[in-house]
Amino acid sequence: DTPNYLDTDSDADGLADALEAGSEPDSPVDTDNDGVPNYLSTDSDNDNIADAIETAVDTDNDGVADYIDVDSDGDGIPDVEEGTNDPDNDGSANYVDQDSDGDGINDSVEAGSTPANPQDTDTDGTPDYLDLDSDNDGIDDATEGSEDSDGDGIPDANDEDSNGDGLNDDEVGTGDLDGDGDVDINDVRGVIRAVQTRQPVGLEFDFTDDGVVNILDVRAMFSLCSRARCAP
Repeated sequence: DTPNYLDTDSDADGLADALEAGSEPDSPVDTDNDGVPNYLSTDSDNDNIADAIETAVDTDNDGVADYIDVDSDGDGIPDVEEGTNDPDNDGSANYVDQDSDGDGINDSVEAGSTPANPQDTDTDGTPDYLDLDSDNDGIDDATEGSEDSDGDGIPDANDEDSNGDGLNDDEVGTGDLDGDGDVDINDVRGVIRAVQTRQPVGLEFDFTDDGVVNILDVRAMFSLCSRARCAP
């Protein structure tokens, strides 16, 4: 083996000792204060990701190279939390991916107000930034997005009642009034009859999200038909 004093990369992490030692080589930098200077440490920032993996690139352009940056992508979630997995298979490990689950919502949003302890809306053990259905309402976060339809301060992807109609998003009806497993002419006629005679109809048939069930919702049912000749 080459002795350190002759080795330009003493810890064999692909980063030159001159770089890792810092601007004052007589007092080499020890980023994580573990008593081992960076030029001898294979994980200089103690984030459980090897310096050889993180390298000297600066993903978030904050002036701190990834190998000594505890939040390489600047999303507020520590690298030690995000790790090197790539659940959305986009070729970017979570620690450098600003949308780790590929749902179109940035991790910095999904992490919540305390990103060091990322939010888990549905308490299923998977933090929102890795959860494709953060509120467990059966509707993908990619569909719900980060908008706040009812203005309650909770993004739709985390809101069990996105439109504030009093029904959880997973309670929105299918249009199957008689419960026979199909949406057909009988269901449409049943809702028409209820609207015309002013019989109570559950808000699960409020497909237009205006707070009432009326003829507009009947028209919306046509797109839910699973049988031919559904429209009257």
